[in-house]
Amino acid sequence: MAGYSNAATSSGFQNWETPQWVLEKLYMVFGRFDLDPCSPTRDSRRAPVRAKVRFTEEEDALRLSWFGKVFMNPPYGRELSHWTSKAREEFLSGNAKTIVGLVPARTDTKWWHRDITAHATVFFLKGRLSFGKEGQSAPFPSALIIWSRGGKDIQGLRKQFPEAQVVDKPI
Repeated sequence: MAGYSNAATSSGFQNWETPQWVLEKLYMVFGRFDLDPCSPTRDSRRAPVRAKVRFTEEEDALRLSWFGKVFMNPPYGRELSHWTSKAREEFLSGNAKTIVGLVPARTDTKWWHRDITAHATVFFLKGRLSFGKEGQSAPFPSALIIWSRGGKDIQGLRKQFPEAQVVDKPI
C-alpha cells in the first residue's frame, strides 16, 4: 500500500482508472461513447470505458482525429496539458461533438486557463475520488470537464452529479 501511496503523489504515476460509479452516471447522460482516446486496451471485454472505438498509447491519440462523443481520462503527468489542448482543439474544430474529460482540478495551471476556463463547463466533484482496485483516495480533487454545445448534456450531468459545484462556460 505504501508503494501505491508514493506513486500517487509522484509525477511518475500517471494512469488513474476512472471509478465505475462515475462512468455509470456518464452513461446515463451520454450512453455509450463513440471514442475513448486514452484506453489501456482495444479489447472491449477488458476496456474500462464503454466506447465504440478505443485508441491506445501505441496509436497516439494526440496525432489522430477525434469524433462524436468522447470520454477521456488522460495520463495525469506533465503531458496532461497536451491532452486538454487536443480536446479543446478537436471540439472547436467540430471534429468531436462532445468531449468529457476527467482531470485533476488544477486551477492554478496554464493548461487549465488556456483550455478550460471560458471553453468548457466544469463539474468540481465533491471529495476525492478513489481510483483503482485498492480504492485509495487520490491526493488531489477531481473535475469533469465538458466541451459541449448542448445544454441538454449539462442538464443531465447536473442531475447525475447533484453535489458537484458547476461552473458553466460563458455563452
